[in-house]
Amino acid sequence: MGSSNLGLGLHGIFRHLETFPGPTAIFTQSGGVGPTMGYALRSLGTGLSYFIGVGNASVVDVPDYLEILEEDPTVRCFTLFLEGLQNPRLFFETARRVCIRKPIVAYKAGKHEEVSKATQTHTGNLAGDTRLYRAMMKQAGICEADSIRKAAAASKALGMLPVPRGDRLCALTFTAGPPIVAMDKLLPAGWQFPDLSPDTLRKVRSIIGEATPVRLRNPVDLTGPGFLPQTYAFGSSRPCSRTPPSMPISSFGTTTPSSGSPWWKWNRFCARPRGR
Repeated sequence: MGSSNLGLGLHGIFRHLETFPGPTAIFTQSGGVGPTMGYALRSLGTGLSYFIGVGNASVVDVPDYLEILEEDPTVRCFTLFLEGLQNPRLFFETARRVCIRKPIVAYKAGKHEEVSKATQTHTGNLAGDTRLYRAMMKQAGICEADSIRKAAAASKALGMLPVPRGDRLCALTFTAGPPIVAMDKLLPAGWQFPDLSPDTLRKVRSIIGEATPVRLRNPVDLTGPGFLPQTYAFGSSRPCSRTPPSMPISSFGTTTPSSGSPWWKWNRFCARPRGR
């Protein structure tokens, strides 16, 4: 199936993949699904550092690629498409070590017993028990996705920010609905939305004004002023990110064709080195 190194401009796979250099490395056991993942990432504005077709892994397998690229500075997130594994123990041990430094997103196909026959004729791997794979990925720290689109979205998010150091989350929004929807997913997954300190709330009020029509809490609804990029990205995010103990910030909002969006300035804020 071949491989590509986007940083060097080397494109060595049998199928054309129109993308650009970026922080995500794709390892795929399928020459059809892999490029589709690449296009899904491109649609979200995220490029690739490497595209590697693992195939049937007769010589080099996924754990080998993870180990080779673990120290590569152009890779900030690994995105995997797996049908099965020849050495699950080696994969688990390698992925658990790599996940401490760089996130791994995996889309595992073959969730039904009948699918094992198809995967065995494709890559020679047995799909395996879905419950065992999910337990293994959870213990290793791998983010499992159940679709190409979700794998791409998770890869973009995890590639933008450092690996979270805990389960506490601060949410910023300029419209309250999206974080409420997100909390329905995040809370069962183990995330917490703790109360913000009085000092943090005071600093947020100094930015958006004392006459805000909503009660300030976590999630933080910045209301109307939140539509302004300087308020959303460079203003309120700083006091919230510095609330002890430190919490990662997740932003939620909506855009329409007729309205501007502060996302590009938010992305620029996220790309800044820590402490600046």
